[in-house]
Amino acid sequence: MTNLTPKSQFDDVYQLERNDPALAGPGGVLNKPLQNLTNRTEFLNDTKANKTDIVKGQYSFTTLAKFNEKKATIPANSTVIIEEAGANQGTNTWDGTTLTKSVYDPLAQAKADATAKAEAAKNDAITAAATDASTKANTAETNAKLAAQNTDVNLLLALQQIAQIISDTRDELDVTDAALSAEDQSINTRVTRLLLAIQQLALTISDNRDELDVLIANNSTAINANVSMLSSFQASTTIEDQNINTRLAYLLLSIQQIVLSISDTRDEIDVTDTALLAEDQSINTRVTRLNAGLQGIVDSINQMLIDLDDPLTYFTEANKLDRLIRQQEFVTELVKLDGFDPANSAEANSVLDSSLLFAFDKPAHIIVIDVTTSAALPTSKLKTVTTNNPDGSTTTTYLDNVISAEIQVNVDGEILHSFCSMQVQGASSAGYAKKNWTFGFTDKQGVYNSNGIAEFSGNDILLKIGDVKPHQEWVFKSNWIDHTHIRNAMSYNLWQQVMLTRNVFPLRDIDNSYVGKTGLNAQDTSATGHPILYPALLRVNGAFYGIGSLGLGKKRQNYNISKNVATEILIGANNWADIKVLDYTTLDSVGDPTYFEVKAPSTVSKAATYIENFRLFANMSLADFTTNISTYLDKQNIIDFYIFCDFLKTADLINGDTFKNLQICSWTGTKFFFMPYDLDTVFGLHWAGTSIAVPPNTPTMPTTDSTLFGKVYLIYKTDIEARYAQLRKLNVLTVNNIYQQSRALTSQYSNEMFSAELTRWNSAQPSLNITSLEQILSWTAQRLTFLDTKFNYVA
Repeated sequence: MTNLTPKSQFDDVYQLERNDPALAGPGGVLNKPLQNLTNRTEFLNDTKANKTDIVKGQYSFTTLAKFNEKKATIPANSTVIIEEAGANQGTNTWDGTTLTKSVYDPLAQAKADATAKAEAAKNDAITAAATDASTKANTAETNAKLAAQNTDVNLLLALQQIAQIISDTRDELDVTDAALSAEDQSINTRVTRLLLAIQQLALTISDNRDELDVLIANNSTAINANVSMLSSFQASTTIEDQNINTRLAYLLLSIQQIVLSISDTRDEIDVTDTALLAEDQSINTRVTRLNAGLQGIVDSINQMLIDLDDPLTYFTEANKLDRLIRQQEFVTELVKLDGFDPANSAEANSVLDSSLLFAFDKPAHIIVIDVTTSAALPTSKLKTVTTNNPDGSTTTTYLDNVISAEIQVNVDGEILHSFCSMQVQGASSAGYAKKNWTFGFTDKQGVYNSNGIAEFSGNDILLKIGDVKPHQEWVFKSNWIDHTHIRNAMSYNLWQQVMLTRNVFPLRDIDNSYVGKTGLNAQDTSATGHPILYPALLRVNGAFYGIGSLGLGKKRQNYNISKNVATEILIGANNWADIKVLDYTTLDSVGDPTYFEVKAPSTVSKAATYIENFRLFANMSLADFTTNISTYLDKQNIIDFYIFCDFLKTADLINGDTFKNLQICSWTGTKFFFMPYDLDTVFGLHWAGTSIAVPPNTPTMPTTDSTLFGKVYLIYKTDIEARYAQLRKLNVLTVNNIYQQSRALTSQYSNEMFSAELTRWNSAQPSLNITSLEQILSWTAQRLTFLDTKFNYVA
């Protein structure tokens, strides 16, 4: 038997074709892919680094030639050992350009120097002071050294753990193609260990501060009593402050590098099979950055030991304050790891064995969405396609402008990774620079047709996040006109809060869909009847796209409406439309309903009679309207909706008898409910976000019998005033509640995220200098004063 002869080269791997002859032996096609893999293995074996290449910034090479091959990737200020020089020949220092001979190990030399200085300082102090003063000074110095040494041991232990992880990582870089599929699990394990080491590092920094405070309190008297004795140790305070600032800044930078590396590693754990081929190179890059951070920490620790040998300078109030400020900066960096639990950072699993349903808890932190696509992002919701006809004429059609992508949704460290469709969402908002996006989750990649539109043949993936019904489509709202990212999400939460203050079942409007049902039909589906939005961050092809909200659109499933049941009706107001006309047949230029749209039933004619009866009801006189109001409207819903819209000044929903955006639904074909949708134009904001266009004392909801809601007000005036008073007393319609609801959302975004948002979109954001949380609260306070008068409420 003859073995294959390896060549040190990184070949492409030949794929056997169906028509290839089954030939073995030298040059045979069956051996061709094996030869390619053998060559790859030889190449990786020749170019890999030894396991000891990275040990606290130390690199080892068998020959100088091997070093020269790798020197471009070695960080400056690293220690390099050339084994061919022979035993006991010392080490070398690499400054990024030149390799300089060094007899001693830098870390050992630094510690020895620090110990020598400390010993000299102690001897000088003993010689210069009286016996009692010397004893006190020696005690202070000893305690300081013990604290420093304890800190040093703990810090170095953490660094040793990190260094071992790095060593393991480098050792595992030499992987074969067959092992690549397990690489992501291996990385996750190392990140877990690395995080524990970093946590110990953070704890040690905190403990160091506590120990120094105790030390200062116990020994300040002895130190002050011996100022003259210790004056020989005192350096320039100004210079020392600068040195400490420099070293602490160096240490801070090192920690930042480590945190950044952990973040990068975490982001890359969930990689596809094709991406795994490049994973070893990516790990090498992160290892280099980690090593640079570790070297900075080692150098800073050594200098801190020297600092502690000068108690007079080290324990001044100015330096104590300076160190406290610096340690607060450390906390700022380390807190970025908050919420990161590698044990929970894993692929989400379907909650049912044979289902594509994925469920996540209500997020405690911002949802991170990563989209990868080779297609250009669409600039419009529809794509115009012009076809040339045989007679010379042309036909124009409008198609959904859908692209195919891969999507990763990270909810508190639990990750769903799938294929998806991606399309611009919204009507007028489609024209904004920063788009809303609809993601449709599926288990197969889309295929583009001749018109460049992605088509999907896979199975739908259902995603459930928190207290919402599982949906295949989720919407990323960019909140373009409202840079506070408060209005839409908070207003929906407020509507739910209003409903939950009702005293008896059904509390929520959606609960009416279960009335009279039994068995599975009576089971709560988690439908809400309105969107729920979670703070989210979107990246596209690794680049920051923006912050916004992730939630549901106006799908019939979220209203517990069947697809084609005559009595289950969902109507949306696409554009400003008169409820007394209720036109759902007129189509616009692209074939969509211009005014009202009947979303269900799918066979619209089934519900035609029910819809016409409701239109006739809207046109009734006040007397007839009063007689029939309990038949066609739900009293609790219509009263709460009236107050809710009046409070927010929903300028983009209701204007007399013309409606827009709101949803009207029925589960019986007779009684209809009004549901809010698209609530970014509230608290006075102009529909384009360019101004505060609506003063807080502007009337919103009608009070005369010329409109549907005016008749509601006249019939239920006493009940409306009582309900308004109840919501005021229950702290629902208050400035404080609006503040609390707003803060619950904005606290999910960090200043860094807002800064990135401004950098990405600053020049175009319309409301940047128009609205703020302060503006919302001020407007709310004035609005409540106006409504208290309207509804005769006295606090």
